Amino acid sequence: MEEFDLLGSKQRDFRNVMSRFQRDGYTFELFQNFSDDLFEQLKIISDEWLEGRKEMGFSLGQFDKSYLKHSQIAIIKHVETSEIIAFASIMPSYDKNKSASIDLMRFKKEVPNNTMSFLILNLLINYKENGYKIFNLGMAPLSNVGKTQKAHFTEKVANLFMKHGNHFYSFEGLRNYKNKFDPHWEARYLAYEDITVLPSSLIEATILIHTDKEE
Repeated sequence: MEEFDLLGSKQRDFRNVMSRFQRDGYTFELFQNFSDDLFEQLKIISDEWLEGRKEMGFSLGQFDKSYLKHSQIAIIKHVETSEIIAFASIMPSYDKNKSASIDLMRFKKEVPNNTMSFLILNLLINYKENGYKIFNLGMAPLSNVGKTQKAHFTEKVANLFMKHGNHFYSFEGLRNYKNKFDPHWEARYLAYEDITVLPSSLIEATILIHTDKEE
């Protein structure tokens, strides 16, 4: 994150996003604590975003008041109407404020294009100005596995699951979106006992990610 800035021709699109939202009257705010009124506003957005779907309680946090009270909350709202259109929660860090990790990201159905990019850009700027070294955008599971010619058979199996598993999870789309921010990717690994259990392990991991923790 130390190298991040909005200068140069490569960042022109980001500067345009920032300028357009500011010109249209949108602002970014970051809260350490939230009021009951703010929580209720965020709940409306969260319910609209979920559209009746269950929370991914294993891989991400949930919209829960007792959970969120430990998080910083970032919002995007319109200055004139005070309408909040999107928010994100930041997972608490225990490394003396060297890093920050984004958790929940939710927005209303009818929002301007690039709303979440505007939110993430503001988060990057804010945390960099406050001396943070790392901003974690989270993982993109299986999104780059098995693509090289030298990939092992097992990696190619995982790649097939990625290509045909978008019904459960947008593996490749998530990575493409996060790539816009020029992240430094670090590998994460799935351990399995032998090749025969790999397909079922991938399916079980995906189901686990999409299982409500209250079930």
